[in-house]
Amino acid sequence: MFQKFADYIYYLLPAPFKQLKKSINQWYIFCKVIGLWFDEVKKDLLRAVDDTTVATCRDELLLFYGEDRDLTQYKNEKNEEYRSRIAMADEIEHLGGTKEGVVLAAKATGIKKAECHWLPDVTGDSDRWAEFYLFVYDLLDETLDVDFNVLRKNVRDVKCSESKDNYRYICTTECALDHDAGAKLTVDQDICFFDGTYSFDGSREFQPGESEEIFL
Repeated sequence: MFQKFADYIYYLLPAPFKQLKKSINQWYIFCKVIGLWFDEVKKDLLRAVDDTTVATCRDELLLFYGEDRDLTQYKNEKNEEYRSRIAMADEIEHLGGTKEGVVLAAKATGIKKAECHWLPDVTGDSDRWAEFYLFVYDLLDETLDVDFNVLRKNVRDVKCSESKDNYRYICTTECALDHDAGAKLTVDQDICFFDGTYSFDGSREFQPGESEEIFL
């Protein structure tokens, strides 16, 4: 009903105090001055409430929340990614060394869909029994804006110390295919997640279901 505190306290005054126009009414001027103070106090209190949680605090306070959990912000890590990692810190630590923990660490980086697989199940190479794959899924129309170095650091913080991490980036899209001309999908979008092998200028054609693999 009232947008400002000044209007509210003026409303509470008895009727005789409100006979004059507001522009010359000294009671209204007094309420307006006092109301501005109260409005500032209200903003400060609401801001303080927001700052009490990681999810709503100001960016400049993330450093202090991170220090409480012994987490520093990585180079090129965005504030929202850092905020997410801080919020998930306890759960990620609880799941450390497990597939679930690796996937959760990836999601804390900003990835929406990821899967962790034992490498021999993917490649059939039982000699690499101590390695795993992290599959990262993305849509071509919604390319991930994630720094790969940050992702790798997050994963390596929670993975089993004896295991080696490998990454496979799977990008999919929906399109109408001309069956007479052959079913081909041309990738012409710059996907910085790759290592630079392809320039993605339209010269590289992918067959449906084909994926690219990143070795690190």
